[in-house]
Amino acid sequence: MRVGRDSPAVGLERILHAPTSCTHTAAVLARELSVPTKALEDLVEVDVGLWTGLTETQLKRRFATAHRELRESPLNVNPPGGESLSAAADRLMTCIRKQIKKNGTKALGVVMRPFGFALAKCVLGGGAVTELWETSRHATEPVILDYDAKPKRKTGQ
Repeated sequence: MRVGRDSPAVGLERILHAPTSCTHTAAVLARELSVPTKALEDLVEVDVGLWTGLTETQLKRRFATAHRELRESPLNVNPPGGESLSAAADRLMTCIRKQIKKNGTKALGVVMRPFGFALAKCVLGGGAVTELWETSRHATEPVILDYDAKPKRKTGQ
């Protein structure tokens, strides 16, 4: 893995990652960019319980109703033996927002597993949560989200 000088990753102050599966990728990026890393337990991948290791075809065949709900309203899904997707999104967003607030205006990198990444991208990036499944399946390239941690004021207030 190489990060070019014109890469948007240049200028990062720190790379955040889960303390397990993302450690190697974060370390490689950190070496390339000469920045520190920080492992955060709250960035662990979403626990999908009994769905772990299933392909989409297997999930659709074994858990048809849940698969349909995952496509139509994913934040209502609670995988059997796992973490509700709503709770996972809250956990990830709370962690990322806290780090953004701590870091101020300095850029942060976050290395995440595909499903957690998709949740973060949909929530932070304002994407449609119904695209969660597709986003997680195509999470192969770095994505830049310009996120303002300040709550937006509603018009008329």
